[in-house]
Amino acid sequence: MTVKVFAPLIGEGVEELSVVAWLKQPGDSVAEGEALVEVESDKVVTEITSPSSGTLSQILAQAGDKVGAGGVIAMVESVAAAGAAVGAAAPAPAREEPASPAERSAADFLSPVVRKLAAELGIDPALVKGSGVGGRVTKEDIQAFAAARPKPDGAQADEVAPHGPLRRKIAERMLASQATSAHVLTVMEADLGAVVAHRAAHKEEYSREGQSLTLSAYLVAALAAALRRHPEFNSSWVEEGMIIHREINIGVAVSLFEEGLIVPVIKRADTLSLAETAQAIARLAAAARSGRLGGEEVKGGTFTLTNHGGGGSLFALPIINQPQIGILGTGVMQKRAVVLTDPQGRDSIAIRPMMYLSLVFDHRALDGESADRFLRSVKEGLEGWK
Repeated sequence: MTVKVFAPLIGEGVEELSVVAWLKQPGDSVAEGEALVEVESDKVVTEITSPSSGTLSQILAQAGDKVGAGGVIAMVESVAAAGAAVGAAAPAPAREEPASPAERSAADFLSPVVRKLAAELGIDPALVKGSGVGGRVTKEDIQAFAAARPKPDGAQADEVAPHGPLRRKIAERMLASQATSAHVLTVMEADLGAVVAHRAAHKEEYSREGQSLTLSAYLVAALAAALRRHPEFNSSWVEEGMIIHREINIGVAVSLFEEGLIVPVIKRADTLSLAETAQAIARLAAAARSGRLGGEEVKGGTFTLTNHGGGGSLFALPIINQPQIGILGTGVMQKRAVVLTDPQGRDSIAIRPMMYLSLVFDHRALDGESADRFLRSVKEGLEGWK
């Protein structure tokens, strides 16, 4: 039986991905869940795994090719149907491949939590309309579907879905942070024209060296440079005074979809080149989503970056990751009409790639003026990228 391999549905506004590298070649044996290929969006590099055990029979998109989100990029000859006992009861016919991205999201892009809950409730996820990113079926979708099913006596009973350990820990830390720090938000807008131009000029060069040059790498690099210039933001509040951290260790929030968020840490981020920063982000994000992060990789952060723009958000008010002083949220990059003023004072309107930068800081330790100076430093680092 031939099984199709689909490019993932990354999120809103992400319609195209780049094939970075194939980890398997036609004729290679593959196991279900084994990594086949790496693809890249503007955010991170993502591994696509085999939907079935068997043999990789055909590759439809080579390294460097552009593919549409949800498109077919390879074929696997599955061995799932082999080995049926002669004379045994005929198994139920295999379900045909979903015909649309929405159906594929329901059938093929389930998190372990959603898959487990659906099995416990006896629900076929293919029958559930997904409301998550890219049409993903979420835990709430499964719960709503279960609640809507008619009961034998016609009653509609509510159901309690237990909180997972990660969700409980997130809730505990978020409430503790709000009770600890005086959260204040300041927002600026950055023109990413210089970053976009640099990335376009060097992306192919980096790719030839096996490196994925993502927008997140520029954000981390600009943030690290600003923290070096403003060490009071690379600090922690204690009753005796301010602890100024010698190392700049930037936590980067990674979405685990329905399970929540995890924040792996890029150690000594200010000492890394752009290529090294991109490599660190890709490695940590892949490890986070596959459950392979080590304990030391989520400890020691001195400041946090969260890219809420991956879901299409313009700006937000993130919650500080204790015991840090601040957190920077980055919105979706959008092309907008802006007014530019030349050195002679003449104004013109141009289309520019713009992004909102949302800085939340602890007002116990820092004031609005110093926060604006720090955020302006991040903005200028991005706008003046060389």
